[in-house]
Amino acid sequence: MNIGPIAFAPSLTAAAGKKSIGRFIVDLPRTIIEEAAGVVGGVAGTATHILPGAFEGIADGLHTDPQDRGYHRTGLYTTTLISEFIVAGAAIGAMQGGWIGALLGGSGGLLTGLICRGIEGKANVPERFVQNVETSVDTAIAGNTDGSKIKIAVQNATQGFILGTGIGIKDGYSVGREAGKGLVGGVLDVAYGTLEGIFEAVRGPKKH
Repeated sequence: MNIGPIAFAPSLTAAAGKKSIGRFIVDLPRTIIEEAAGVVGGVAGTATHILPGAFEGIADGLHTDPQDRGYHRTGLYTTTLISEFIVAGAAIGAMQGGWIGALLGGSGGLLTGLICRGIEGKANVPERFVQNVETSVDTAIAGNTDGSKIKIAVQNATQGFILGTGIGIKDGYSVGREAGKGLVGGVLDVAYGTLEGIFEAVRGPKKH
């Protein structure tokens, strides 16, 4: 992104001449703000998807029969994701207000987790996430055929854990980054509409 003063200044002048003041004010820092929000969201997404990825990887490593994976496709992902929000909310609440704070924080975490899961569901994130883990684990454990069933199960679960955790970090960052940018983008769109409306109201109707 070119933010040098020489290259940047002419673009500002051109933008100011073509756009309304409200639009110009909002668009000026938009890219920087959205990218920053994307990084923050990516970090948060990584943190919340490590455990779902790890648990999904272990489950896929142990349940090698596709017919035995019904619940593990998205149910395990959903349970783990929402549980993380509940535990985090309860822990934060407990530090602030004891058991009452923990109860309130856990309730808030549950609500936040449900909202997060609902938004992800609209974008088919859980399905794609689980499918990525399944495909990677299936490929990795295909050669685990030597030894007792316990030995093979341990190998499969261990490889599933490692791969699932890695995918949780990678996909979690991607999901969080897009969510962060989308959230800020929506807020900026509202801000643009508000500033545009205020400017138009102050300026009054155009004279013909």
